[in-house]
Amino acid sequence: MIFKILNILFTSKLNFFPPKKNKYLIFDLESKKILSKIFKLNKFSILHVRKEQINFFILLKTFLNFKFSYFDYIINYIKFTQPKLIITSIDNNIAFYKIKYELNVLTIFFQNGQRLSHNDIFSILRNKNKKKITQNFSVDLMNVFDQTTSNNFLKIIKGTTNISGSILNNDRKISKFKKNNKTLLFISLWREKKIEQDKTDLLLKILKNFSIKNNLKLIILGKYKLDLIKESFRANEEKIYYFNLLGNKIKFISNNSKRDTYKILDQSDIIVSTGSTLGIESLARQNKTIIISPFPNIYPLNKNYFTYYNGMRKQGPFWFNGFDKYSIEKLLKKVKNLKQSNWKKISKNFQNEIPKYDQGNRDLKKSLKSFLEKNGIEAANKLLK
Repeated sequence: MIFKILNILFTSKLNFFPPKKNKYLIFDLESKKILSKIFKLNKFSILHVRKEQINFFILLKTFLNFKFSYFDYIINYIKFTQPKLIITSIDNNIAFYKIKYELNVLTIFFQNGQRLSHNDIFSILRNKNKKKITQNFSVDLMNVFDQTTSNNFLKIIKGTTNISGSILNNDRKISKFKKNNKTLLFISLWREKKIEQDKTDLLLKILKNFSIKNNLKLIILGKYKLDLIKESFRANEEKIYYFNLLGNKIKFISNNSKRDTYKILDQSDIIVSTGSTLGIESLARQNKTIIISPFPNIYPLNKNYFTYYNGMRKQGPFWFNGFDKYSIEKLLKKVKNLKQSNWKKISKNFQNEIPKYDQGNRDLKKSLKSFLEKNGIEAANKLLK
C-alpha cells in the first residue's frame, strides 16, 4: 500500500490547494471530447481520475480519516466540492457506478464506445458473483447507443436508460455527396498482438483480391493519430504494416485531428469492420457496412459477433463471424450489389443492435433538459449547448 501511494505521489501532478466547490462536476478529463458536444463545459469542474493529477489537500484529508483506497479519495473529493450533478463519458468505469451508493448526487453517463463481454464491463454478465459485484451499482441516467446495450446495462446497474446513439456520430451530419462506388474501405484496428493480427492478415488478403476482381480501390482508414506524440510512432508502424502486406496500390488515410472520418465513411461504397465502434456508427449512418469478425469467441480472443447478445446466428445479411474465404467473398458481393433502398430495409430489421442516429443530438438535448429539471437542476438549459 505504501509503495502504491509513493508511486502516485511521484508520478502525478500535485495540486496543493483545496478544489473549488461547484454544482457541476465532470468525472474524468477524457470525457471532455464527447461532453463538449452536449454541455457548456465552462460551467463544470473536472475530477481527474486517472491519477494524472492529484489534489494533495484531498489526499491528506483522506489519509487523516484512515482511508487509503483511490475510491475513498474520489468520494472525499466529491464531498468537498459538493456537486449536485456529476457527468461522464467513461461509461465502463466501475468507480462511477458506486458514487450514487455513497453520496446523494445526480449521476449521468454517456456511452463512448461499443461494449463487449471480454475485457470490458459486460464480462460481469458471465460472472458467477455478478449479484455481489453489482449490489452497489447505481446511475441515475445512462445514455446508451442502442436497445441491446440498454438491456445489458440494466442487468448490472440500477437506474434509467435513454437510447441516444453515439454523441460523436450524431454530431456529424450525414454527407449527401454522391458516394464513390469504386471504393472498399477497411476500418483499421491494427495492433501488435500476433494472434489477432494473423487473422486480420488473412481477411485483408481476401479484401485485396475482391477489390482487384471488382475494380474497387482498397482504402485503409488508419487508427492511430499522427499528430499525437504518444501515438505518432505507432501510426507510422501501422501505415508501413499495411503497405508491406497489401502493396503500394492501396490508399491509406492517416488519422489526425483534421480528418473528417464520418464524411469519409459516407462517401465510401462498402465499409468493412472487424468490430470497431466506428463500424456500428457507420451502420447508424445507413452506410453499406459489413462486420466480419475472424476472431472466435473463445480464449484468448473472446470477441463478440454482431447480434451476439440477442442470440442470433453467427452470420447474417451484413455480418460474418469466423473465417471462410468463400462465405466472406459471397457476403462482399451480395452487399456490393444491393441497392441503397434494399440496404435500408435490411438494416432496419436489426435496429436493436445498431446505434440510434440523432442528428445534432437534438433528441438527447431535449430529453436531458427535461430529466435535469425534474431532478432539481435549475436552469438546465444554461448547461446545455
